[in-house]
Amino acid sequence: MRPDGAMPEDAIAEESSEAAGTARSHQGVQAATPASPRERRFRGLMVPSLLALHAATIMLAMLLAYWIRFHAGPALRVLPAIHPPGIRLYLPGLVGGATVVVAVFSYLGAYRNRRRLVRDGDYSTAIKACTIGTVLQLALSYFTKSTHFSRLIFLLSWANGIVLFYVAVSMLGHAQRMLVRKGLARSRFLIIGDSESARALRRRLQADADLGKEFVGYITTTPRGSLSIGQEGVVGMLHEVGDAITLLRVDHVYVASRDLSHAAILKILDECSARQTQVDMLSDLYEILHGGSTVQQVAGFPMVSLRQAALRKRQEMIKRWMDVGVSLFLIALALPLVCVIVVAIRLDSQGPVFYSQVRVGKGGTRFRMFKFRSMALDADERLDQVRKLNEAVGPIFKIREDPRVTRVGRLLRRTSLDELPQIYNVLRGDMSLVGPRPPLPSEVEVYADWHHRRLTVSQGMTGLWQVSGRSLLAFDEMVKLDIYYIENWSIWLDLLILLRTIPIVLQARGAY
Repeated sequence: MRPDGAMPEDAIAEESSEAAGTARSHQGVQAATPASPRERRFRGLMVPSLLALHAATIMLAMLLAYWIRFHAGPALRVLPAIHPPGIRLYLPGLVGGATVVVAVFSYLGAYRNRRRLVRDGDYSTAIKACTIGTVLQLALSYFTKSTHFSRLIFLLSWANGIVLFYVAVSMLGHAQRMLVRKGLARSRFLIIGDSESARALRRRLQADADLGKEFVGYITTTPRGSLSIGQEGVVGMLHEVGDAITLLRVDHVYVASRDLSHAAILKILDECSARQTQVDMLSDLYEILHGGSTVQQVAGFPMVSLRQAALRKRQEMIKRWMDVGVSLFLIALALPLVCVIVVAIRLDSQGPVFYSQVRVGKGGTRFRMFKFRSMALDADERLDQVRKLNEAVGPIFKIREDPRVTRVGRLLRRTSLDELPQIYNVLRGDMSLVGPRPPLPSEVEVYADWHHRRLTVSQGMTGLWQVSGRSLLAFDEMVKLDIYYIENWSIWLDLLILLRTIPIVLQARGAY
Protein backbone atom coordinates (compact mmCIF):
# COMPACT_ATOMS: atom_id res chain seq x y z
CA MET A 1 0.00 0.00 0.00
CA ARG A 2 1.25 3.48 -0.84
CA PRO A 3 1.88 6.10 1.94
CA ASP A 4 -1.28 7.93 0.97
CA GLY A 5 -3.27 4.77 1.74
CA ALA A 6 -4.09 4.01 -1.89
CA MET A 7 -3.47 0.60 -3.31
CA PRO A 8 -0.81 0.06 -6.00
CA GLU A 9 -2.08 -0.18 -9.55
CA ASP A 10 -0.86 -3.78 -9.98
CA ALA A 11 -2.65 -4.77 -6.76
CA ILE A 12 -5.83 -3.13 -8.02
CA ALA A 13 -5.50 -4.98 -11.31
CA GLU A 14 -4.92 -8.28 -9.48
CA GLU A 15 -7.93 -7.74 -7.20
CA SER A 16 -10.08 -6.77 -10.18
CA SER A 17 -8.99 -9.91 -11.99
CA GLU A 18 -9.81 -12.03 -8.93
CA ALA A 19 -13.19 -10.35 -8.58
CA ALA A 20 -13.90 -10.96 -12.22
CA GLY A 21 -12.97 -14.60 -11.76
CA THR A 22 -15.28 -14.80 -8.75
CA ALA A 23 -18.05 -13.22 -10.77
CA ARG A 24 -17.51 -15.79 -13.51
CA SER A 25 -17.62 -18.60 -10.97
CA HIS A 26 -20.83 -17.20 -9.48
CA GLN A 27 -22.27 -17.00 -12.96
CA GLY A 28 -22.46 -20.81 -12.77
CA VAL A 29 -24.00 -23.19 -15.28
CA GLN A 30 -25.40 -21.66 -18.45
CA ALA A 31 -29.07 -22.45 -19.08
CA ALA A 32 -30.03 -24.62 -22.05
CA THR A 33 -32.59 -23.71 -24.69
CA PRO A 34 -36.12 -24.21 -23.27
CA ALA A 35 -38.07 -27.25 -24.43
CA SER A 36 -40.32 -26.67 -27.42
CA PRO A 37 -44.11 -26.59 -26.90
CA ARG A 38 -44.39 -29.82 -28.89
CA GLU A 39 -41.88 -31.55 -26.61
CA ARG A 40 -43.69 -30.30 -23.48
CA ARG A 41 -47.03 -31.58 -24.80
CA PHE A 42 -45.46 -34.95 -25.61
CA ARG A 43 -44.04 -35.34 -22.10
CA GLY A 44 -47.32 -34.24 -20.54
CA LEU A 45 -49.20 -36.97 -22.40
CA MET A 46 -46.64 -39.73 -21.80
CA VAL A 47 -47.78 -41.04 -18.41
CA PRO A 48 -51.54 -40.85 -19.18
CA SER A 49 -50.89 -42.69 -22.45
CA LEU A 50 -48.93 -45.43 -20.68
CA LEU A 51 -51.66 -45.76 -18.04
CA ALA A 52 -54.26 -46.21 -20.78
CA LEU A 53 -52.06 -48.69 -22.66
CA HIS A 54 -51.42 -50.81 -19.57
CA ALA A 55 -55.11 -50.87 -18.68
CA ALA A 56 -56.15 -51.72 -22.25
CA THR A 57 -53.52 -54.48 -22.49
CA ILE A 58 -54.63 -56.24 -19.31
CA MET A 59 -58.30 -55.94 -20.29
CA LEU A 60 -57.53 -57.47 -23.69
CA ALA A 61 -55.63 -60.26 -21.92
CA MET A 62 -58.68 -61.00 -19.76
CA LEU A 63 -61.04 -60.91 -22.76
CA LEU A 64 -58.80 -63.39 -24.57
CA ALA A 65 -58.78 -65.56 -21.46
CA TYR A 66 -62.59 -65.55 -21.43
CA TRP A 67 -62.69 -66.53 -25.11
CA ILE A 68 -60.11 -69.31 -24.67
CA ARG A 69 -61.81 -70.73 -21.57
CA PHE A 70 -65.38 -70.80 -22.79
CA HIS A 71 -65.11 -70.96 -26.59
CA ALA A 72 -61.74 -71.88 -28.12
CA GLY A 73 -60.74 -74.35 -25.39
CA PRO A 74 -63.90 -76.49 -25.53
CA ALA A 75 -63.95 -76.30 -29.34
CA LEU A 76 -60.42 -77.71 -29.50
CA ARG A 77 -61.27 -80.17 -26.72
CA VAL A 78 -58.41 -79.06 -24.53
CA LEU A 79 -60.77 -77.69 -21.89
CA PRO A 80 -64.03 -79.14 -20.58
CA ALA A 81 -67.14 -77.65 -22.16
CA ILE A 82 -69.42 -75.76 -19.78
CA HIS A 83 -72.21 -73.29 -20.34
CA PRO A 84 -70.43 -69.93 -20.77
CA PRO A 85 -71.58 -67.16 -18.44
CA GLY A 86 -72.51 -63.87 -20.06
CA ILE A 87 -69.64 -61.51 -20.79
CA ARG A 88 -71.48 -58.80 -18.81
CA LEU A 89 -70.80 -60.79 -15.66
CA TYR A 90 -67.07 -60.37 -16.28
CA LEU A 91 -67.07 -56.66 -17.17
CA PRO A 92 -66.65 -55.49 -13.53
CA GLY A 93 -63.81 -57.98 -13.24
CA LEU A 94 -62.17 -56.52 -16.34
CA VAL A 95 -62.23 -53.02 -14.90
CA GLY A 96 -61.17 -54.22 -11.45
CA GLY A 97 -58.36 -56.37 -12.83
CA ALA A 98 -57.03 -53.51 -14.95
CA THR A 99 -57.17 -51.18 -11.94
CA VAL A 100 -55.25 -53.63 -9.75
CA VAL A 101 -52.51 -54.21 -12.34
CA VAL A 102 -52.13 -50.49 -13.09
CA ALA A 103 -51.86 -49.84 -9.34
CA VAL A 104 -49.09 -52.45 -9.15
CA PHE A 105 -47.33 -50.79 -12.10
CA SER A 106 -47.47 -47.52 -10.17
CA TYR A 107 -46.18 -49.18 -6.99
CA LEU A 108 -43.23 -50.63 -8.95
CA GLY A 109 -42.33 -47.14 -10.19
CA ALA A 110 -43.33 -47.59 -13.84
CA TYR A 111 -44.65 -44.01 -14.06
CA ARG A 112 -42.10 -42.34 -11.80
CA ASN A 113 -39.60 -39.95 -13.44
CA ARG A 114 -40.90 -41.06 -16.82
CA ARG A 115 -39.10 -39.26 -19.64
CA ARG A 116 -39.30 -41.91 -22.37
CA LEU A 117 -41.90 -44.32 -23.71
CA VAL A 118 -39.60 -47.29 -23.12
CA ARG A 119 -36.95 -47.69 -20.44
CA ASP A 120 -34.61 -50.56 -19.63
CA GLY A 121 -36.44 -53.08 -17.50
CA ASP A 122 -39.96 -52.16 -18.65
CA TYR A 123 -40.79 -55.72 -19.72
CA SER A 124 -39.46 -57.12 -16.43
CA THR A 125 -41.67 -54.62 -14.62
CA ALA A 126 -44.64 -55.77 -16.73
CA ILE A 127 -44.01 -59.43 -15.80
CA LYS A 128 -43.86 -58.49 -12.11
CA ALA A 129 -47.03 -56.38 -12.37
CA CYS A 130 -48.94 -59.20 -14.11
CA THR A 131 -47.77 -61.77 -11.58
CA ILE A 132 -48.48 -59.67 -8.48
CA GLY A 133 -51.82 -58.49 -9.93
CA THR A 134 -52.89 -62.07 -10.65
CA VAL A 135 -51.95 -63.24 -7.14
CA LEU A 136 -53.90 -60.33 -5.60
CA GLN A 137 -56.98 -61.10 -7.72
CA LEU A 138 -56.82 -64.81 -6.85
CA ALA A 139 -56.50 -63.94 -3.17
CA LEU A 140 -59.43 -61.50 -3.39
CA SER A 141 -61.54 -64.10 -5.17
CA TYR A 142 -60.70 -66.70 -2.50
CA PHE A 143 -61.39 -64.54 0.54
CA THR A 144 -64.64 -63.13 -0.88
CA LYS A 145 -65.79 -66.69 -1.71
CA SER A 146 -66.68 -65.53 -5.22
CA THR A 147 -68.17 -68.28 -7.41
CA HIS A 148 -68.81 -66.15 -10.49
CA PHE A 149 -65.25 -66.17 -11.82
CA SER A 150 -63.38 -69.19 -13.10
CA ARG A 151 -59.96 -69.44 -11.40
CA LEU A 152 -58.58 -70.57 -14.76
CA ILE A 153 -59.49 -67.16 -16.19
CA PHE A 154 -56.92 -65.51 -13.91
CA LEU A 155 -54.15 -67.90 -14.95
CA LEU A 156 -54.98 -67.53 -18.65
CA SER A 157 -55.08 -63.75 -18.21
CA TRP A 158 -51.62 -63.86 -16.66
CA ALA A 159 -50.20 -65.89 -19.59
CA ASN A 160 -51.91 -63.65 -22.14
CA GLY A 161 -50.62 -60.57 -20.33
CA ILE A 162 -47.01 -61.79 -20.48
CA VAL A 163 -47.28 -62.18 -24.27
CA LEU A 164 -49.28 -59.00 -24.92
CA PHE A 165 -47.00 -56.82 -22.81
CA TYR A 166 -44.00 -58.12 -24.76
CA VAL A 167 -45.78 -57.05 -27.95
CA ALA A 168 -46.72 -53.70 -26.39
CA VAL A 169 -43.15 -52.94 -25.22
CA SER A 170 -41.81 -53.89 -28.68
CA MET A 171 -44.33 -51.59 -30.38
CA LEU A 172 -43.47 -48.76 -27.99
CA GLY A 173 -39.82 -49.29 -28.82
CA HIS A 174 -40.55 -48.84 -32.53
CA ALA A 175 -42.67 -45.76 -31.77
CA GLN A 176 -39.92 -44.31 -29.60
CA ARG A 177 -37.32 -44.70 -32.35
CA MET A 178 -39.63 -42.88 -34.77
CA LEU A 179 -40.18 -40.08 -32.25
CA VAL A 180 -36.44 -39.79 -31.60
CA ARG A 181 -35.85 -39.23 -35.31
CA LYS A 182 -38.42 -36.43 -35.16
CA GLY A 183 -36.66 -34.78 -32.24
CA LEU A 184 -39.01 -36.08 -29.52
CA ALA A 185 -38.56 -38.71 -26.79
CA ARG A 186 -34.91 -37.74 -26.38
CA SER A 187 -33.26 -38.21 -23.01
CA ARG A 188 -30.79 -35.52 -21.93
CA PHE A 189 -28.05 -36.97 -19.73
CA LEU A 190 -25.35 -35.48 -17.54
CA ILE A 191 -22.23 -37.34 -16.41
CA ILE A 192 -20.61 -36.60 -13.06
CA GLY A 193 -16.92 -37.26 -13.57
CA ASP A 194 -14.44 -36.51 -16.33
CA SER A 195 -12.25 -39.63 -16.30
CA GLU A 196 -11.73 -42.09 -19.14
CA SER A 197 -14.54 -44.25 -17.68
CA ALA A 198 -16.88 -41.28 -17.94
CA ARG A 199 -15.89 -40.70 -21.56
CA ALA A 200 -16.31 -44.40 -22.38
CA LEU A 201 -19.79 -44.26 -20.84
CA ARG A 202 -20.64 -41.26 -23.00
CA ARG A 203 -19.44 -43.04 -26.16
CA ARG A 204 -21.52 -46.13 -25.38
CA LEU A 205 -24.67 -44.16 -24.61
CA GLN A 206 -24.34 -42.25 -27.86
CA ALA A 207 -23.25 -45.24 -29.95
CA ASP A 208 -26.83 -46.08 -30.94
CA ALA A 209 -28.71 -43.07 -32.31
CA ASP A 210 -32.04 -44.88 -31.82
CA LEU A 211 -31.60 -44.64 -28.04
CA GLY A 212 -32.11 -40.89 -28.32
CA LYS A 213 -29.48 -40.05 -25.69
CA GLU A 214 -28.48 -36.37 -25.82
CA PHE A 215 -25.28 -35.49 -23.94
CA VAL A 216 -25.38 -32.14 -22.14
CA GLY A 217 -21.98 -32.18 -20.41
CA TYR A 218 -19.71 -33.35 -17.60
CA ILE A 219 -19.71 -32.22 -14.00
CA THR A 220 -16.04 -32.29 -13.03
CA THR A 221 -14.84 -33.51 -9.65
CA THR A 222 -11.40 -32.00 -10.31
CA PRO A 223 -10.43 -29.22 -7.86
CA ARG A 224 -11.11 -25.71 -9.16
CA GLY A 225 -8.26 -24.29 -11.18
CA SER A 226 -6.90 -27.53 -12.67
CA LEU A 227 -9.72 -27.82 -15.21
CA SER A 228 -11.59 -24.89 -16.70
CA ILE A 229 -15.34 -24.81 -17.25
CA GLY A 230 -16.16 -25.43 -20.89
CA GLN A 231 -13.09 -27.58 -21.49
CA GLU A 232 -13.93 -30.95 -23.13
CA GLY A 233 -17.64 -30.59 -22.44
CA VAL A 234 -17.35 -29.72 -18.73
CA VAL A 235 -20.32 -27.57 -17.72
CA GLY A 236 -19.80 -27.12 -14.01
CA MET A 237 -18.27 -28.14 -10.71
CA LEU A 238 -19.61 -30.70 -8.27
CA HIS A 239 -21.32 -28.12 -6.04
CA GLU A 240 -23.25 -26.89 -9.11
CA VAL A 241 -24.90 -30.22 -9.94
CA GLY A 242 -28.34 -29.05 -8.79
CA ASP A 243 -28.21 -25.95 -10.98
CA ALA A 244 -26.95 -28.03 -13.90
CA ILE A 245 -29.89 -30.46 -13.65
CA THR A 246 -32.39 -27.60 -13.62
CA LEU A 247 -30.82 -25.24 -16.16
CA LEU A 248 -29.75 -27.93 -18.64
CA ARG A 249 -33.09 -29.79 -18.38
CA VAL A 250 -31.35 -33.06 -17.44
CA ASP A 251 -33.42 -36.26 -17.50
CA HIS A 252 -30.76 -38.72 -16.38
CA VAL A 253 -27.62 -38.33 -14.26
CA TYR A 254 -24.79 -40.88 -14.42
CA VAL A 255 -22.20 -40.86 -11.64
CA ALA A 256 -18.90 -42.07 -13.14
CA SER A 257 -16.28 -40.90 -10.65
CA ARG A 258 -14.33 -42.88 -8.07
CA ASP A 259 -13.20 -39.73 -6.25
CA LEU A 260 -16.47 -38.95 -4.47
CA SER A 261 -16.96 -39.18 -0.73
CA HIS A 262 -20.08 -40.70 0.81
CA ALA A 263 -21.28 -37.22 1.68
CA ALA A 264 -20.85 -36.07 -1.93
CA ILE A 265 -22.78 -39.07 -3.25
CA LEU A 266 -25.63 -38.45 -0.80
CA LYS A 267 -25.69 -34.79 -1.86
CA ILE A 268 -26.01 -35.84 -5.52
CA LEU A 269 -28.84 -38.22 -4.66
CA ASP A 270 -30.64 -35.46 -2.76
CA GLU A 271 -30.30 -33.02 -5.67
CA CYS A 272 -31.61 -35.59 -8.16
CA SER A 273 -34.44 -36.68 -5.88
CA ALA A 274 -35.56 -33.07 -5.35
CA ARG A 275 -35.82 -32.62 -9.13
CA GLN A 276 -37.26 -36.10 -9.85
CA THR A 277 -34.26 -36.96 -12.00
CA GLN A 278 -33.13 -40.54 -12.47
CA VAL A 279 -29.60 -41.23 -11.23
CA ASP A 280 -27.38 -44.27 -11.84
CA MET A 281 -23.89 -45.02 -10.61
CA LEU A 282 -21.27 -46.64 -12.82
CA SER A 283 -19.60 -49.62 -11.16
CA ASP A 284 -16.10 -50.01 -12.52
CA LEU A 285 -15.49 -53.55 -13.82
CA TYR A 286 -12.18 -53.97 -12.08
CA GLU A 287 -13.42 -52.79 -8.70
CA ILE A 288 -16.41 -55.13 -8.23
CA LEU A 289 -16.37 -57.25 -11.39
CA HIS A 290 -20.00 -56.31 -12.13
CA GLY A 291 -22.37 -59.04 -10.96
CA GLY A 292 -19.55 -61.48 -10.23
CA SER A 293 -19.48 -60.59 -6.57
CA THR A 294 -21.47 -61.02 -3.40
CA VAL A 295 -21.32 -59.04 -0.15
CA GLN A 296 -21.10 -60.99 3.10
CA GLN A 297 -20.17 -60.34 6.73
CA VAL A 298 -16.79 -61.71 7.86
CA ALA A 299 -15.87 -61.06 11.49
CA GLY A 300 -18.22 -58.10 11.47
CA PHE A 301 -16.71 -56.55 8.34
CA PRO A 302 -18.52 -56.34 4.98
CA MET A 303 -16.49 -58.34 2.46
CA VAL A 304 -16.89 -58.59 -1.32
CA SER A 305 -16.56 -62.21 -2.44
CA LEU A 306 -15.52 -62.49 -6.09
CA ARG A 307 -16.68 -65.35 -8.33
CA GLN A 308 -14.61 -66.96 -11.03
CA ALA A 309 -15.57 -66.01 -14.60
CA ALA A 310 -16.61 -69.50 -15.71
CA LEU A 311 -19.77 -71.59 -15.86
CA ARG A 312 -20.28 -74.54 -13.54
CA LYS A 313 -20.70 -78.06 -14.97
CA ARG A 314 -24.46 -78.04 -14.32
CA GLN A 315 -24.84 -74.68 -16.05
CA GLU A 316 -22.81 -75.89 -19.04
CA MET A 317 -25.04 -78.98 -19.33
CA ILE A 318 -28.26 -76.91 -19.28
CA LYS A 319 -26.80 -74.49 -21.80
CA ARG A 320 -25.80 -77.36 -24.10
CA TRP A 321 -29.28 -78.90 -24.01
CA MET A 322 -30.80 -75.57 -24.95
CA ASP A 323 -28.28 -75.10 -27.77
CA VAL A 324 -29.13 -78.43 -29.36
CA GLY A 325 -32.90 -78.04 -29.03
CA VAL A 326 -33.06 -74.50 -30.38
CA SER A 327 -30.56 -75.27 -33.17
CA LEU A 328 -32.63 -78.19 -34.47
CA PHE A 329 -35.71 -75.95 -34.49
CA LEU A 330 -33.83 -73.18 -36.33
CA ILE A 331 -32.54 -75.60 -38.98
CA ALA A 332 -36.07 -76.76 -39.79
CA LEU A 333 -37.30 -73.16 -39.82
CA ALA A 334 -34.48 -71.73 -41.96
CA LEU A 335 -34.09 -74.53 -44.52
CA PRO A 336 -36.12 -72.81 -47.31
CA LEU A 337 -34.22 -69.56 -46.73
CA VAL A 338 -30.88 -71.40 -46.88
CA CYS A 339 -31.79 -72.76 -50.34
CA VAL A 340 -32.55 -69.24 -51.58
CA ILE A 341 -29.24 -67.91 -50.20
CA VAL A 342 -27.27 -70.72 -51.85
CA VAL A 343 -28.78 -69.91 -55.27
CA ALA A 344 -28.21 -66.15 -54.80
CA ILE A 345 -24.50 -66.63 -53.95
CA ARG A 346 -24.02 -68.92 -56.98
CA LEU A 347 -25.59 -66.36 -59.33
CA ASP A 348 -23.78 -63.36 -57.84
CA SER A 349 -20.13 -64.45 -57.95
CA GLN A 350 -17.83 -67.35 -58.65
CA GLY A 351 -16.56 -69.51 -55.85
CA PRO A 352 -17.82 -71.78 -53.07
CA VAL A 353 -21.04 -71.07 -51.21
CA PHE A 354 -19.50 -71.59 -47.78
CA TYR A 355 -16.45 -70.00 -46.22
CA SER A 356 -14.58 -71.48 -43.28
CA GLN A 357 -12.07 -69.79 -41.03
CA VAL A 358 -10.02 -70.91 -38.04
CA ARG A 359 -11.29 -69.35 -34.84
CA VAL A 360 -10.42 -69.70 -31.16
CA GLY A 361 -12.98 -71.31 -28.89
CA LYS A 362 -13.34 -72.19 -25.22
CA GLY A 363 -10.03 -72.62 -23.43
CA GLY A 364 -8.05 -71.53 -26.47
CA THR A 365 -8.98 -74.55 -28.62
CA ARG A 366 -9.14 -73.89 -32.35
CA PHE A 367 -11.95 -74.90 -34.69
CA ARG A 368 -13.25 -74.09 -38.17
CA MET A 369 -16.18 -71.68 -38.13
CA PHE A 370 -18.51 -71.74 -41.15
CA LYS A 371 -20.29 -68.83 -42.83
CA PHE A 372 -21.94 -68.10 -46.13
CA ARG A 373 -19.30 -66.54 -48.38
CA SER A 374 -19.89 -62.81 -48.50
CA MET A 375 -16.57 -61.67 -50.01
CA ALA A 376 -14.68 -62.06 -53.26
CA LEU A 377 -12.41 -65.10 -53.62
CA ASP A 378 -9.23 -63.04 -53.19
CA ALA A 379 -10.43 -61.33 -50.00
CA ASP A 380 -7.69 -62.82 -47.80
CA GLU A 381 -4.97 -61.82 -50.29
CA ARG A 382 -6.28 -58.23 -50.30
CA LEU A 383 -6.38 -57.96 -46.51
CA ASP A 384 -3.08 -56.06 -46.27
CA GLN A 385 -4.38 -53.53 -48.82
CA VAL A 386 -7.44 -52.64 -46.73
CA ARG A 387 -5.95 -53.01 -43.25
CA LYS A 388 -5.35 -49.26 -43.08
CA LEU A 389 -9.14 -48.74 -43.40
CA ASN A 390 -9.81 -50.54 -40.10
CA GLU A 391 -12.43 -48.62 -38.07
CA ALA A 392 -12.31 -50.76 -34.90
CA VAL A 393 -10.31 -49.96 -31.77
CA GLY A 394 -8.24 -52.86 -30.42
CA PRO A 395 -7.17 -56.17 -31.94
CA ILE A 396 -10.31 -56.67 -34.06
CA PHE A 397 -10.69 -55.69 -37.73
CA LYS A 398 -13.89 -53.97 -38.95
CA ILE A 399 -14.65 -51.86 -42.04
CA ARG A 400 -18.07 -50.34 -42.53
CA GLU A 401 -17.74 -50.24 -46.35
CA ASP A 402 -15.40 -53.15 -47.08
CA PRO A 403 -14.56 -53.13 -50.84
CA ARG A 404 -14.07 -56.92 -50.82
CA VAL A 405 -17.73 -57.65 -50.02
CA THR A 406 -19.97 -58.87 -52.90
CA ARG A 407 -23.43 -57.49 -53.67
CA VAL A 408 -25.24 -60.46 -52.12
CA GLY A 409 -22.67 -60.54 -49.35
CA ARG A 410 -23.49 -56.97 -48.36
CA LEU A 411 -27.15 -57.93 -47.88
CA LEU A 412 -26.21 -61.10 -45.98
CA ARG A 413 -23.94 -59.17 -43.65
CA ARG A 414 -26.46 -56.38 -43.08
CA THR A 415 -29.07 -58.97 -42.00
CA SER A 416 -26.52 -61.32 -40.35
CA LEU A 417 -27.77 -64.17 -42.55
CA ASP A 418 -24.17 -64.96 -43.49
CA GLU A 419 -23.83 -66.50 -40.00
CA LEU A 420 -26.60 -69.10 -40.38
CA PRO A 421 -24.14 -71.97 -41.10
CA GLN A 422 -22.73 -71.48 -37.61
CA ILE A 423 -25.75 -73.44 -36.36
CA TYR A 424 -23.74 -76.46 -37.59
CA ASN A 425 -20.88 -75.36 -35.32
CA VAL A 426 -23.34 -75.16 -32.44
CA LEU A 427 -24.59 -78.70 -33.06
CA ARG A 428 -21.00 -79.97 -33.20
CA GLY A 429 -20.28 -78.32 -29.84
CA ASP A 430 -17.68 -75.89 -31.22
CA MET A 431 -19.89 -72.93 -30.33
CA SER A 432 -22.99 -71.95 -28.39
CA LEU A 433 -26.00 -69.93 -29.52
CA VAL A 434 -25.16 -67.21 -26.98
CA GLY A 435 -21.70 -66.23 -25.83
CA PRO A 436 -18.67 -64.11 -26.70
CA ARG A 437 -17.89 -63.98 -30.43
CA PRO A 438 -15.05 -66.39 -31.42
CA PRO A 439 -11.87 -64.42 -32.18
CA LEU A 440 -9.19 -65.03 -34.79
CA PRO A 441 -5.89 -66.53 -33.58
CA SER A 442 -4.11 -63.32 -34.65
CA GLU A 443 -6.45 -61.31 -32.40
CA VAL A 444 -5.83 -63.57 -29.39
CA GLU A 445 -2.07 -63.16 -29.82
CA VAL A 446 -2.34 -59.45 -28.97
CA TYR A 447 -4.90 -59.85 -26.16
CA ALA A 448 -4.19 -58.20 -22.83
CA ASP A 449 -4.17 -60.66 -19.92
CA TRP A 450 -7.69 -59.75 -18.79
CA HIS A 451 -9.08 -60.22 -22.33
CA HIS A 452 -8.49 -63.99 -22.03
CA ARG A 453 -11.33 -64.23 -19.49
CA ARG A 454 -13.80 -64.18 -22.41
CA LEU A 455 -12.36 -67.53 -23.58
CA THR A 456 -13.46 -69.40 -20.44
CA VAL A 457 -16.83 -70.31 -22.02
CA SER A 458 -18.02 -71.54 -25.41
CA GLN A 459 -18.05 -68.76 -27.99
CA GLY A 460 -21.46 -67.80 -29.39
CA MET A 461 -23.40 -66.73 -32.48
CA THR A 462 -24.83 -63.77 -30.60
CA GLY A 463 -24.04 -62.17 -27.29
CA LEU A 464 -24.59 -59.35 -24.85
CA TRP A 465 -22.54 -56.78 -26.77
CA GLN A 466 -24.31 -57.61 -30.03
CA VAL A 467 -27.59 -56.48 -28.46
CA SER A 468 -25.89 -53.49 -26.82
CA GLY A 469 -24.51 -51.76 -29.88
CA ARG A 470 -23.12 -54.54 -32.10
CA SER A 471 -20.16 -53.28 -34.18
CA LEU A 472 -20.52 -49.77 -32.69
CA LEU A 473 -18.68 -50.58 -29.46
CA ALA A 474 -14.95 -50.37 -28.76
CA PHE A 475 -13.20 -53.72 -28.18
CA ASP A 476 -12.54 -53.21 -24.45
CA GLU A 477 -16.21 -52.39 -23.94
CA MET A 478 -17.15 -55.59 -25.80
CA VAL A 479 -14.90 -57.65 -23.53
CA LYS A 480 -16.37 -56.04 -20.41
CA LEU A 481 -19.86 -57.02 -21.58
CA ASP A 482 -18.64 -60.56 -22.33
CA ILE A 483 -17.25 -60.90 -18.80
CA TYR A 484 -20.44 -59.48 -17.33
CA TYR A 485 -22.40 -62.12 -19.31
CA ILE A 486 -20.20 -64.96 -18.04
CA GLU A 487 -20.45 -63.90 -14.40
CA ASN A 488 -24.22 -63.38 -14.55
CA TRP A 489 -25.17 -66.29 -16.80
CA SER A 490 -28.62 -67.84 -16.52
CA ILE A 491 -30.90 -69.59 -18.97
CA TRP A 492 -33.19 -66.55 -18.75
CA LEU A 493 -30.35 -64.25 -19.76
CA ASP A 494 -29.66 -66.45 -22.80
CA LEU A 495 -33.34 -66.39 -23.78
CA LEU A 496 -33.49 -62.61 -23.30
CA ILE A 497 -30.43 -62.09 -25.53
CA LEU A 498 -31.90 -64.38 -28.21
CA LEU A 499 -35.19 -62.45 -28.13
CA ARG A 500 -33.42 -59.08 -28.28
CA THR A 501 -31.26 -60.30 -31.18
CA ILE A 502 -34.31 -60.80 -33.42
CA PRO A 503 -35.41 -57.12 -33.74
CA ILE A 504 -31.80 -55.92 -33.90
CA VAL A 505 -31.06 -58.28 -36.82
CA LEU A 506 -34.31 -57.34 -38.59
CA GLN A 507 -33.47 -53.63 -38.26
CA ALA A 508 -29.81 -54.21 -39.23
CA ARG A 509 -28.67 -51.99 -36.35
CA GLY A 510 -24.88 -51.77 -35.98
CA ALA A 511 -24.19 -54.60 -38.46
CA TYR A 512 -21.71 -54.31 -41.33
